[in-house]
Amino acid sequence: MRKPAVTQSRRTLLVTTSALVLISAIVIFPSTRHWIRTHIGSNKPFVMTFKPLGIGPAVQTGRPYPQNDSWESFLPSPAACPASTAQPSAESTLDSERAMICALNYARLREGLTALPASPELDNASRLKALDIIRCEDFSHAACGKDPRADADAAGYAQVGWGENIYAGSGPFMPARVAADAWLNSPHHRENLFRPQWTEQGVAVVVAPSFRGHENVAIWVSEFGDRPH
Repeated sequence: MRKPAVTQSRRTLLVTTSALVLISAIVIFPSTRHWIRTHIGSNKPFVMTFKPLGIGPAVQTGRPYPQNDSWESFLPSPAACPASTAQPSAESTLDSERAMICALNYARLREGLTALPASPELDNASRLKALDIIRCEDFSHAACGKDPRADADAAGYAQVGWGENIYAGSGPFMPARVAADAWLNSPHHRENLFRPQWTEQGVAVVVAPSFRGHENVAIWVSEFGDRPH
């Protein structure tokens, strides 16, 4: 009957020791205090994964959204856009891409703009751009040294007005809703999303097994066009 008590005492000792080590690190090392102020005290999104006792299951803490998110009301509820909070998988991305279209249209409607239908050509152009980004490990609109519009031309999209947003995230930063929120919180990307002249859009997400030293990174590409309908 005393064995559980001994086990509980050991657990208590381990928790206490871990807490003391953390407190000591905060007090002794200025870099630790700076990290806490920069990440935990910041309004920026951050997620930290750790094992409280150094062993056993990992615990995740933090948030993939800004703490005081000015654009939260422009995000759909998870139920309104199914799969928008799920991490896309390398095997199947269709549900995630539909969720992104849903989330972006929700934001546009909230802004008083029209929802945009999906364009097969822009979907294809978005996928080509994501593949370029991964192949060359070049997170830019001009990935692999191409003209930013080259993939849209290769996909057969008409020579009309065109725009593009890109995003990369791993782990809790992979879902469509998180990526859409990042674009909304970026003035340049938000301006691109909210241009009233757009008539259609295309979206693609490709999961890279490895990208710039990170595993399972979702590369999102969102493209817009003003081809007349």
